[in-house]
Amino acid sequence: MPEVSQSRLIPRQNCWVSHASQSSLGIVLDHKTIGDSVNVKVVWGRDQTVKWYEVEELRNGFQPGHIVQDMPKSNTRRTLGTGTVLAIRRIADRDMVQVQLHSTGESRWFPYENLIRLRDVSIKYVRAEASETDSGERFRLKVLAYALDSWNQVRGCLRSHFR
Repeated sequence: MPEVSQSRLIPRQNCWVSHASQSSLGIVLDHKTIGDSVNVKVVWGRDQTVKWYEVEELRNGFQPGHIVQDMPKSNTRRTLGTGTVLAIRRIADRDMVQVQLHSTGESRWFPYENLIRLRDVSIKYVRAEASETDSGERFRLKVLAYALDSWNQVRGCLRSHFR
């Protein structure tokens, strides 16, 4: 069996990954060690296909603009919080992600394995999958929001009343 490098990081649960044989991005669900090998369970794309991979087969799945949170594996270092992905780079055979931290505004490079994706409010709204029981209510609320926005743009009433 191939020996796992001690410096190899294991992607955290909810880390976004990619694989050469998959056209979509995957989300890490779990991992397990079998002998000297570390296997990672990934769910892929909208079809929700689940498959196990050796950790060496996976690469970074984050893209510029994603909202992420630093999740260190060490108990001695606290999280640096949330941030926005600015760039991706491969440094010393390791995928690194440049993140601009929301709390301080500084940019830092993180190993992708220590990041998890957060869905910001706009993503949650746009990509929300309506269930059969609430699709009518969602449609009604979207129409109401559009009508209020249009009315406010024409009349400016909401701006003057909420100052």
